[in-house]
Amino acid sequence: DAPGSNSQTGNVTFVNASSSDFHLSSSDTLARENGVDLSGTSTIWFSDDIDGTTRPLDSSWDIGADEASGAAVNSAPSAPVTLYSNNTTARQGGTNPTGITDGTPVFSAINVDADSSDIANKYQIQVWTKGADCAYASTSNVWDSAWADGTSGTSMNNCTEGNRCSDIIYAATSSNLVLDGAAYCWRIKFWDDDAAEGAWSTETAQFTMASLTATTVTPRPNPQTIGLSTTFEGTYNGTDVLVKLHVCKDNAGITGQVCDSGSYCDTSSFTDFKPVTCAYSTSTASSSIDFYGYICDSSDNCSSVSTGAFGFNAESSRLKGGVRLKGGVRLK
Repeated sequence: DAPGSNSQTGNVTFVNASSSDFHLSSSDTLARENGVDLSGTSTIWFSDDIDGTTRPLDSSWDIGADEASGAAVNSAPSAPVTLYSNNTTARQGGTNPTGITDGTPVFSAINVDADSSDIANKYQIQVWTKGADCAYASTSNVWDSAWADGTSGTSMNNCTEGNRCSDIIYAATSSNLVLDGAAYCWRIKFWDDDAAEGAWSTETAQFTMASLTATTVTPRPNPQTIGLSTTFEGTYNGTDVLVKLHVCKDNAGITGQVCDSGSYCDTSSFTDFKPVTCAYSTSTASSSIDFYGYICDSSDNCSSVSTGAFGFNAESSRLKGGVRLKGGVRLK
């Protein structure tokens, strides 16, 4: 056994011995409050610990070089790590993905906190247009969750230290992202359940949107009877992206949301419905007409052209007033 009236025998509880942090834990009962006051000793006089903390923090000195308080001291969350983003499931996503087709992508990161088993329950996330690199630029922000929720964080599902937190869905109030091939950067920080605000993530995190693609533009029915309406249906590669369908009369192209040489039909309002549609009344007597379909988003980014043809059946004939035979019909 250790000698002296203020000696103790047993295992001391450190903050994190496996990581070489040998500060006394606030939960320790062996070394804490069991030391000798050396502040009045002439030969080895001192009154603080190895970190310069004045002794004692509680009623008595602690044994050893460190002085710890019995009151638990909360540590704010550290910078989150291993940032993932993806279309719909970032928890199973990856780092810096490309070809994102969802206008409301999702984000996720691992909660890091010096307090083992501490819980993060709020977040702030910022997304900005990428410049030459991913250096943060507030003037390029397209979404800051604090715009809607203030600076005290947005509530989320409890996330224990060391775990990957739940998906966070892009929620800019102005508009969803568009499929224009642009690259964006993002960062995130957490608050713990003691309301301590954590540090921003420091690792480079970015994602790149896909370009809008019109998969098909199809008239239904095809052929259609002259005088009746044909509905054009357009499918595309995006989700939660606001678009219109434009069915142009020739291959002159499209500017903004207007076919350069006129259109057979156009979607009246932006929609994220699939398929996107517009209707054309088949008033022509031609046997077949070529069409050139484009799908354009709310930022006037248009897909490449999707071409095809639709045909017509002749109008049905009908005798007005019917047929009347006088005297009947006699068969031999």
